[in-house]
Amino acid sequence: MAEKQLTYDEVLTMKNIFNKILQILLLSVFTMSFSYADAPVSGKFSTALVSQNVLPIDDRGHILRLAEAAGINKGGFLDGWTANNKEIDDLIQGNGTQSGHLVFSRDKENVTVKWQGSITTVMGENKQPMTSFNGNWSFTGGTGSNSGIQGGGTYKGYFTSETEYTVEWKGFRK
Repeated sequence: MAEKQLTYDEVLTMKNIFNKILQILLLSVFTMSFSYADAPVSGKFSTALVSQNVLPIDDRGHILRLAEAAGINKGGFLDGWTANNKEIDDLIQGNGTQSGHLVFSRDKENVTVKWQGSITTVMGENKQPMTSFNGNWSFTGGTGSNSGIQGGGTYKGYFTSETEYTVEWKGFRK
């Protein structure tokens, strides 16, 4: 069988088609890299206890603490949103683990977060306990413009009184 020689116009047409396909592929990859890029997020909120239940476990100072606290977030894409935190702490003399769920809400929208970390209590210079905490968090859902939100990060905080604490958080969202 004899091979058919392509004309100049046929070669030019095939080259144009190849270039168009390449442009579409490159544009798709470029667009995907930006639409799925991680965006930095951060904020800070101070809360006051709404309720608290402390259950003693033994005489070594081992307790379970179930608490709810509320405040207003400052900064970032959740600036001005209400922060409602529900947590359980497993502590021995003020040290141990903590975990919980946090709901940021404004109007009819919300963003939910699951978190876990550790609590450390030391005696300050004035012989008063100083309690701080830190850990990791992840978005678990949202509504409205935050539907399908994903991401996570770290948090750290400290008690400012027996019933109030401040939390700083940072991370990323997709």
